Amino acid sequence: MQQTFKETGTGPSMRKLSKASGIPTKELYELFPKGPAKKAAKIAGIPKPTGCV
Repeated sequence: MQQTFKETGTGPSMRKLSKASGIPTKELYELFPKGPAKKAAKIAGIPKPTGCV
């Protein structure tokens, strides 16, 4: 996530996060029901992706 942020200036979208991690989107939502991309960005220390609400 941090590498994508450095390259693009924003965190990866949910689809890119799922493909890069190799974990299906459904499983990510089971682990983090309120938004996996937002929580992952918080853990990585970067701003939330632009598509997050």
